[in-house]
Amino acid sequence: MAKSSKFLFGAIVGALAAAFLTPVSGKKAREKVSKLAKKSGIDQKQASALLGVLDDVKKKGIEIFEQVKKENLDKKINSRISKTKNKTK
Repeated sequence: MAKSSKFLFGAIVGALAAAFLTPVSGKKAREKVSKLAKKSGIDQKQASALLGVLDDVKKKGIEIFEQVKKENLDKKINSRISKTKNKTK
């Protein structure tokens, strides 16, 4: 793949990601992606496949965020329990 086609592919992926990850409803996001795909000459099937991948990435990111948030909360709770136990001794 030539440098210019890699750049173009990256730009399209970035534009699709931005269109998909903006805080709009799913229907509006898909409409944006559809319009963007038509403007850039991307096949609708390719755009849909990429949209599916981005959706999976978003879901996984949310899962990771929630897990980290829970772990941090657990650490804070355990820290406070330890401090409370030490004060009562």
